[in-house]
Amino acid sequence: MADEELRPDIRAARERLSYRPNREIAALADHLRDGEQVSRLAGGRYEDSAGLLALTNRRLLFIDEERGAEAAQTFDLERISSVRWQSGIMSGEITVDASGAGAAFDKVLKDDGKALVDAVDNAVAGGTPPAAQVAAPPPAAFEQHQPQAPADPLPQVPSSELVRILRDRGVLTPDEFTHVVQRL
Repeated sequence: MADEELRPDIRAARERLSYRPNREIAALADHLRDGEQVSRLAGGRYEDSAGLLALTNRRLLFIDEERGAEAAQTFDLERISSVRWQSGIMSGEITVDASGAGAAFDKVLKDDGKALVDAVDNAVAGGTPPAAQVAAPPPAAFEQHQPQAPADPLPQVPSSELVRILRDRGVLTPDEFTHVVQRL
């Protein structure tokens, strides 16, 4: 499938991938619900089948075109209680726990897997919805420094947004981010 035939959200997520399972990427739009937007992708394996993990603004799903039209595994974001990343030399494993279900996805390349887990963590913690992370520019208050008179109050930024910004700018490590989010 040519890039111009992909939806813009899928194309943007695909461009960030190290490994591209093209057959599943081409079919991804057929697996999405109305209004669902893709923010992150990662190739991986579930129950010995290679496929694609996709994070949307509503759920995390794994598709394998050899299995047919239904997603092999799907987790609504509000039901995810935890997601963990375990890294190996070149790849790692993503473990998802949700109310009543769980799954492990292995053979996920390090950069793709870690980015996907961080995005799921952020979405589950009540951060910016994943689709908004792709399309939205940074908040205007942080784009450029505008000196203010001392009497002007500082802009009010929700603590979860501030923590996310600190993580995105590299001030907080992923482990520090997780710790702070849990304390909020």
